[in-house]
Amino acid sequence: MDQSDKTRQQLIQEVAELRLRLTNLERNEAEYRNTIESLRSQVIIDELTRLYNRRGLFELGEQYLRIARRIGKQVLLIFADFDNLKAVNDNFGHTTGDQALIQTATILKRVFRETDIISRISGDEFVAVAGINQPGDTRSMTSRLQHAIEKFNKANRLPYIVSLSLGTAVSEPGRLTSMVELIKAADEAMYLGRTGKESY
Repeated sequence: MDQSDKTRQQLIQEVAELRLRLTNLERNEAEYRNTIESLRSQVIIDELTRLYNRRGLFELGEQYLRIARRIGKQVLLIFADFDNLKAVNDNFGHTTGDQALIQTATILKRVFRETDIISRISGDEFVAVAGINQPGDTRSMTSRLQHAIEKFNKANRLPYIVSLSLGTAVSEPGRLTSMVELIKAADEAMYLGRTGKESY
């Protein structure tokens, strides 16, 4: 083998080694991105129900409000509290209580759209955020939720019933409204509804 052939072979080998390094770098970068995405999901996703957690709600909710303001849409926030979760835990065990929360999450996913935000913000509290065209849509959304809960309870005949106390709040078009304000207003509305027992 002459010198030129030797040099060509070395170049081919060096190019092959560089390609291998590049492939490894790309693989490592992909693994890194997947790890970051997985960690981010763990930070904003509720482990039990796979809904957004409180942090996820606030991160995505504020973005949702900004977009809604820009396009002149109103935002409905529904605050839902699972009634008597402590009694379910005490009478049937925490595993059953967890199952009740998972079932509630499933009902909420069926009622709301993929573009809506559904979250579990604490032990027995859920929040759903949805875009609406007019305030009258609020009753339509809560009625759909009520119907879905009733249908679930009739179909499953569990030793407990899924029951939610609800409160709602609607953002005003063009007004700067925060998630904190909407949650506070919906929570207060839920409390007032409870005095008249507005549960589903």
